[in-house]
Amino acid sequence: IPFISLFKGSVMLKGSPKKPYEIEGQYSTRMFTETEARLICSQMGAFMREGYVYIDDADFVRENGLTEAYRTLLTPDQLKELLNQNPATIINAYKIASEGQQKIIMDMIIDKQAKGELVDANIVREIKKLAGVDLEDFVAEDENDK
Repeated sequence: IPFISLFKGSVMLKGSPKKPYEIEGQYSTRMFTETEARLICSQMGAFMREGYVYIDDADFVRENGLTEAYRTLLTPDQLKELLNQNPATIINAYKIASEGQQKIIMDMIIDKQAKGELVDANIVREIKKLAGVDLEDFVAEDENDK
């Protein structure tokens, strides 16, 4: 069963008692046996429902009671393309996203700004209101401003 990390850093997954599994890097995939995948889901159900990890197997998702959570989760492809969409689409995606995916979207916006890339001011302003986080603090400093 393929598990895809949607989080920008490493994701640690707890399965069988041996040791946790690590998926390193956003959009990295790790395959698990169905038995191990079930163990991970049973021990980390809330984490799975928040969308930090995307399980790319619709039958497995349904069989493990994650269907309702997956109705609003962004897929890896949707998340990769999200910031290329118009501001209204990005803001609406943020509004309906799970708390975990909202954090991921904010991290994506912060990363983009930190790299000096332009993020539409409407997105920054609206998500600031929704999240209570001042995303304008994360804009890369321009050399001319020093």
